[in-house]
Amino acid sequence: MTDLNLEFNYPEFILPAINSNKHFVVVPSGRQVGKTYNFAQWIIRETMRLNCPSLWVDTVHTNIDKYIERYFKPLLKPISSYCDWNAQKKILKLPRGYIDFGSAQKPENLEGFNYKRAVLNEAGHILKKDSLWHNTLMPMIKAEDNQTRIIGTPKGQNLFYELFLKGLSNDPEYESFQYTVYDSPYWSAKQIEEVRSRTPELIWKQEYMASFEAFAGMIYPDFKEEIHCKPSPERKVTDIFFVSLDPGWEHPTACILAKEDLEGNLFVIDEFRESHLHVGDISRYLQSMLVRNGLKEEDIEMFIIDPSGRKTDQTSGQSILFQLQEEGWGFVPANNDLMPGISRVTRMIRENKLFIDKNRCPLLVEEIKNYHWKEFNDGSYGMNPTPYKIGDDLVDTVRYLCMARPDYFEHPKLNMYGLLEPEPLEDEEGLEDIDITDRVDDLMSGGDLF
Repeated sequence: MTDLNLEFNYPEFILPAINSNKHFVVVPSGRQVGKTYNFAQWIIRETMRLNCPSLWVDTVHTNIDKYIERYFKPLLKPISSYCDWNAQKKILKLPRGYIDFGSAQKPENLEGFNYKRAVLNEAGHILKKDSLWHNTLMPMIKAEDNQTRIIGTPKGQNLFYELFLKGLSNDPEYESFQYTVYDSPYWSAKQIEEVRSRTPELIWKQEYMASFEAFAGMIYPDFKEEIHCKPSPERKVTDIFFVSLDPGWEHPTACILAKEDLEGNLFVIDEFRESHLHVGDISRYLQSMLVRNGLKEEDIEMFIIDPSGRKTDQTSGQSILFQLQEEGWGFVPANNDLMPGISRVTRMIRENKLFIDKNRCPLLVEEIKNYHWKEFNDGSYGMNPTPYKIGDDLVDTVRYLCMARPDYFEHPKLNMYGLLEPEPLEDEEGLEDIDITDRVDDLMSGGDLF
């Protein structure tokens, strides 16, 4: 037999986690830090060194096939003639020892015992259920002379977090290491800053800084019922009212009624969400909403609609926006720029400027609590995170509203653009040189005016 020695090259930063002799080594790390590649090296090295059975656990079967092609086969290329990958049984036979591959997707297929070496990949994802760890995995890897690497990007404060904390304590069986995107030799400073600039703060902390954030994918984790759910104060003559509408068919038509006070506090005071509404139905729902709140159409400062309402309906040959305007409703298209809109809503929640009457708007409260980033099979949110497009109809109307109202003026009024601008104030010395057109252009692009 030819020389079966393989060369393993690890970046210096990860060597402590590679060379640890603890029973359980917990390694949360940011995206694209090289954890999968480096621990693929580790389990190949250890399996062949000990001539033993080993275990690799991942999220789904498709990931296993992908990693075999991307990492394992290139690493084993010098000795490929002595290796065999059984794609059906998910067994990688090496010249000495073998590696069983299984997924948390079907834990019933994870069988075996006394694996000398094991890697739990994407642990933040697969350890969401404690039972998988206690009932399935631990019996296979609990022997004292075994070693398991528990690696992945955090997914909230689940069992992965608990095991990480064990490794930071004096537990003799555990050791923890944490690596961020700044530790990785695979990222340039320019690439890091580019991704940082377009990634929401909480996702950046979790996905790239390996931080165990409690939000676990929530888009509005700062929303707290005990703070942000309360009845609207009694109506004042200075209150400004808004209607925000997201029309749909199979996807429900959703609408909110909100008011803003002089301090810039926004109160959502009514809602409706209903599927299969024709324009005439929407008009009746709108009228009923105004009546039960003691309002008339002229009391509404702005009617805002999802810009998709401008699309021509193939049946009628007219857009929903046009039909509603024909019904007498003065709707204007919303700014639908997603990430600036989410940022605007987030800021208002954090600053305790957005409130919802839970008794009158229970559907909106439920949507906000369940509004999550779309998660891929590997447990990541991708380079350009997007929300799940399920149960987000009322949440979208809040975003349209927050993007339409500039919260930097004390008492805004509509201008010729159909947007808000300040009512003239006394002693506006120094403001005469500010061009409102530039402000409006900035607002329409999703930015702040100042």
